[in-house]
Amino acid sequence: MEKSPTTHRRRLLNPGIFSMPAERTTSAETMKLLSEISGVLGTGLTEEQLAICVRLIETGVNPHALANVVGMLKKEASAINMGQTHQTGGSGDVSGRPFV
Repeated sequence: MEKSPTTHRRRLLNPGIFSMPAERTTSAETMKLLSEISGVLGTGLTEEQLAICVRLIETGVNPHALANVVGMLKKEASAINMGQTHQTGGSGDVSGRPFV
Protein backbone atom coordinates (compact mmCIF):
# COMPACT_ATOMS: atom_id res chain seq x y z
CA MET A 1 0.00 0.00 0.00
CA GLU A 2 1.50 3.32 -1.08
CA LYS A 3 1.49 6.14 1.44
CA SER A 4 0.31 9.58 0.43
CA PRO A 5 2.81 12.48 0.53
CA THR A 6 0.70 14.18 3.19
CA THR A 7 0.87 11.13 5.47
CA HIS A 8 4.62 10.97 4.90
CA ARG A 9 5.04 14.68 5.78
CA ARG A 10 2.98 14.30 8.93
CA ARG A 11 5.17 11.44 10.07
CA LEU A 12 8.33 13.46 9.35
CA LEU A 13 7.06 16.37 11.44
CA ASN A 14 5.97 14.15 14.30
CA PRO A 15 8.12 14.96 17.35
CA GLY A 16 10.48 12.19 18.30
CA ILE A 17 10.93 10.44 14.98
CA PHE A 18 14.65 11.19 14.77
CA SER A 19 15.49 9.76 18.18
CA MET A 20 15.96 6.35 19.68
CA PRO A 21 12.78 4.91 21.25
CA ALA A 22 14.27 5.33 24.75
CA GLU A 23 14.88 9.06 24.31
CA ARG A 24 11.92 10.73 22.60
CA THR A 25 12.38 14.21 21.23
CA THR A 26 9.87 16.74 22.52
CA SER A 27 8.00 19.18 20.35
CA ALA A 28 10.04 22.03 21.87
CA GLU A 29 13.30 20.30 20.95
CA THR A 30 12.06 19.71 17.41
CA MET A 31 11.13 23.38 17.07
CA LYS A 32 14.54 24.39 18.42
CA LEU A 33 16.22 22.25 15.75
CA LEU A 34 13.98 23.69 13.03
CA SER A 35 14.83 27.18 14.26
CA GLU A 36 18.55 26.42 14.07
CA ILE A 37 18.17 25.03 10.54
CA SER A 38 16.15 28.08 9.57
CA GLY A 39 18.92 30.32 10.90
CA VAL A 40 21.61 28.44 8.99
CA LEU A 41 19.55 28.72 5.81
CA GLY A 42 18.94 32.41 6.45
CA THR A 43 15.15 32.25 6.13
CA GLY A 44 14.58 35.18 8.48
CA LEU A 45 11.58 33.39 10.03
CA THR A 46 10.92 33.67 13.75
CA GLU A 47 10.19 30.61 15.87
CA GLU A 48 6.52 31.61 15.91
CA GLN A 49 6.46 31.85 12.12
CA LEU A 50 8.17 28.46 11.82
CA ALA A 51 5.60 26.93 14.19
CA ILE A 52 2.79 28.32 12.04
CA CYS A 53 4.41 26.85 8.92
CA VAL A 54 4.77 23.45 10.61
CA ARG A 55 1.10 23.48 11.68
CA LEU A 56 0.02 24.40 8.15
CA ILE A 57 2.08 21.58 6.63
CA GLU A 58 0.74 19.11 9.22
CA THR A 59 -2.81 20.04 8.18
CA GLY A 60 -2.00 19.23 4.56
CA VAL A 61 -0.77 22.49 3.03
CA ASN A 62 1.68 21.85 0.19
CA PRO A 63 5.16 22.80 1.50
CA HIS A 64 6.28 24.15 -1.89
CA ALA A 65 3.20 26.34 -2.18
CA LEU A 66 3.72 27.55 1.40
CA ALA A 67 7.37 28.39 0.66
CA ASN A 68 6.26 30.38 -2.41
CA VAL A 69 3.67 32.32 -0.41
CA VAL A 70 6.15 33.06 2.40
CA GLY A 71 8.67 34.29 -0.18
CA MET A 72 6.08 36.53 -1.84
CA LEU A 73 4.99 37.96 1.53
CA LYS A 74 8.59 38.72 2.49
CA LYS A 75 9.11 40.55 -0.83
CA GLU A 76 5.90 42.53 -0.32
CA ALA A 77 6.88 43.46 3.23
CA SER A 78 10.32 44.52 2.04
CA ALA A 79 8.83 46.68 -0.72
CA ILE A 80 6.42 48.30 1.73
CA ASN A 81 9.23 48.95 4.21
CA MET A 82 11.43 50.43 1.48
CA GLY A 83 8.61 52.75 0.43
CA GLN A 84 8.03 53.82 4.03
CA THR A 85 11.77 54.39 4.53
CA HIS A 86 11.97 56.63 1.48
CA GLN A 87 8.87 58.60 2.56
CA THR A 88 10.10 59.20 6.11
CA GLY A 89 13.74 59.62 5.16
CA GLY A 90 14.84 57.10 7.76
CA SER A 91 14.85 53.45 8.62
CA GLY A 92 11.53 53.31 10.42
CA ASP A 93 8.10 54.85 10.60
CA VAL A 94 7.40 58.46 11.57
CA SER A 95 7.79 57.57 15.24
CA GLY A 96 11.34 56.37 14.57
CA ARG A 97 10.51 52.74 15.34
CA PRO A 98 11.97 50.20 12.88
CA PHE A 99 9.57 48.19 10.78
CA VAL A 100 9.08 44.51 11.51
